Order: sequence, then structure tokens, then C-alpha cells
Amino acid sequence: MISIEGLPARAVYTAFTLYMMVILFRWAAAYLQIDLYNPRLRWVKTTTDPLVNLVKRYVPALGPFDFSVFVALLIVYVLRQVTVGVLGRLFV
Repeated sequence: MISIEGLPARAVYTAFTLYMMVILFRWAAAYLQIDLYNPRLRWVKTTTDPLVNLVKRYVPALGPFDFSVFVALLIVYVLRQVTVGVLGRLFV
């Protein structure tokens, strides 16, 4: 039987994890030559651009390496851990 107490925390954890996977797909698409401007995949850029562009303002590219995607992943990871931790304590 599934307990209802942990359901909000699990739902938020899953949502953050899916967002992290979309960010990773965006990063891999550049190396796999996947066209993110394709109408079927345009949602990837639309979903990830706000966070990645915000991070790009503060994290400059070091030569050919752009670390903004990894910093964005780190931010989402930390937010996931904090949010799930707080929700886990609230709904126990």
C-alpha cells in the first residue's frame, strides 16, 4: 500500500528530476547534432532557456567550454534536495 504522507515530496522530487533530465538532453543535443529548433523539440529550449540563460549571465564560458548547463543542473539539484527535505518534514 502506498502511503499518502510522502506523496507531495515524491511528486516534487520527480518533477525536479525530470527537469534535470531535460537540461541534460539540451546539453547532449549539441554534441549529438539534434536540432532543438525542430517543432517537435522546441519545448526543450523553451523549458530550459530561462534558467540556463540566467546562469550564463553570471558564469562566463571558459574558452570553448560552457559550464552554465552544469551550474544550472547543480542549482536544480540543490533546490530539489532542499524542497524535498522541507516537504518531507511537513507531511510526515
